[in-house]
Amino acid sequence: MIQGISESMDGQDFRPQLDPKSLCQIEIQATNLERSQKFYADVFGWLASAAKLHEYVVLDVPNDCPFGISLVPSAGGACSTTQVVLYFSVSGAFEIAKRAELSGGSKKFGPTKLPGYGSIWQIRDPDGHTFGLFERQSLAASKSL
Repeated sequence: MIQGISESMDGQDFRPQLDPKSLCQIEIQATNLERSQKFYADVFGWLASAAKLHEYVVLDVPNDCPFGISLVPSAGGACSTTQVVLYFSVSGAFEIAKRAELSGGSKKFGPTKLPGYGSIWQIRDPDGHTFGLFERQSLAASKSL
């Protein structure tokens, strides 16, 4: 059997497919929903929507975002942060990182230059969730290197 291919129930080779564009929902654990709502509104501009889904806070995501984002109350008052880091392509990463710090989050690192591409940063929300920021290098800057 080839690595990554398993036999399906009907005996046919089965190769699982997961298209990254099929991402449909992001749930972010929060120890304090009000604090998290303020953080995500202040830093990313994601406001709480009027939608009600159990104890979740559904956030309005702008610009025809293909997936939803919800704040989920954490069980037992503690968050388990994930090792998966979602990166967002942005302009003004320095300002976003500064807003994160002023809104109760922190800057994990950045900028880290990726020659020919741009810079990356990582910021944390008040519960320790890490988000990546990617700021593309301008065409003029890449030609001067």
